[in-house]
Amino acid sequence: MRIIGIDYGRKRIGIAVSDDEPATAHALKTLANDGSFLHLLRQIIAEYEPVRLVVGLPKRQDGSLGPMAKEADAFRCSLEKELGIATVGWDERLSTFAATEALKEAGVDSRRQRQMADGVAAAVILQDYLDAKQGGTAI
Repeated sequence: MRIIGIDYGRKRIGIAVSDDEPATAHALKTLANDGSFLHLLRQIIAEYEPVRLVVGLPKRQDGSLGPMAKEADAFRCSLEKELGIATVGWDERLSTFAATEALKEAGVDSRRQRQMADGVAAAVILQDYLDAKQGGTAI
């Protein structure tokens, strides 16, 4: 039973996937947010057969939904309708920061960090969701 995590961005979309348990998230790839995105996501879904998609919502520090979080939530709703897979929006505050810091600590150069950050951010979002689910707080 796999779950896919998504870090939505206007230019790039990070994708992560859980293991079969699901207990651990792994960065998978970063896709361009262009006309090919949905086709490529369908291929990923066919390969991994997830039961759910977790889409990060970049909430404000006070927990409210700003314009980008509303855009990400609309994206989540369109994915659910288009793909017929259950989706959940998940608070992703500071996930990109956490991903960038993890890449720095791993010694990844700044050019590679930019290429990898969205996929790693998707893994941070998904891992947070998985951890909360194990603690009984995820829906």
